[in-house]
Amino acid sequence: MGKLATVPFNCPSCNSSYRLAYARVESEPDERDVKCVVCGSPFPQRQGHSVLKYFPVVESGKRSRKSL
Repeated sequence: MGKLATVPFNCPSCNSSYRLAYARVESEPDERDVKCVVCGSPFPQRQGHSVLKYFPVVESGKRSRKSL
C-alpha cells in the first residue's frame, strides 16, 4: 500500500493540529463519532464519497493523550 496523502487540519474549537486524510469508499462505512482528542469537539466523518481520517500532530517534546 502506498503512502496516504494528508492535509493540515485544525480543530475549529481549540485549534489542535491534525493531519487529515481522505479515503474514497464505495459502500457506507460504519458511522461512529469522531471527536477532537483535546476538547471533544465533533469532526465531520464524510465529505462526498470520501471518509475522513484524522491524525493528531504531536509537537516535538509533547505526547498526545490518546490516539484515534
